[in-house]
Amino acid sequence: MALLPGFPPASIQGLHLQGSGCGAVCEDPHPIELKLGFSPTVVALRLEDAPLVRFGLTFDRRHRPDLWPLRQELARVRQAFPELKSIELQVDDDVQVELLVAVADVCIGAGFPKVVVGPAAGDP
Repeated sequence: MALLPGFPPASIQGLHLQGSGCGAVCEDPHPIELKLGFSPTVVALRLEDAPLVRFGLTFDRRHRPDLWPLRQELARVRQAFPELKSIELQVDDDVQVELLVAVADVCIGAGFPKVVVGPAAGDP
């Protein structure tokens, strides 16, 4: 079952935590060039530390995030840079696990099968 309507379910195999030993398990190293920083209210997408887009998160009455803008931006990046396979989620401490999983699900569904999760690198 998908976490959000219209999005395919995430593959747990595509989610790696920094420091989890992925380097010893993965066959080849996967340099991360695409970074997605987010807090409970802001999403910022960067390529090689150059800002691509930044927008505020909105939620419906049932407190579900509207991730449609993220889905659209990831599709645009995927089309422009088809060679990218990895994305690093730089997560603020205040982000709830449900939001983290929903964002990872969108990333995997957008064609980024290798999702690495790490701490936020400053302001998203």
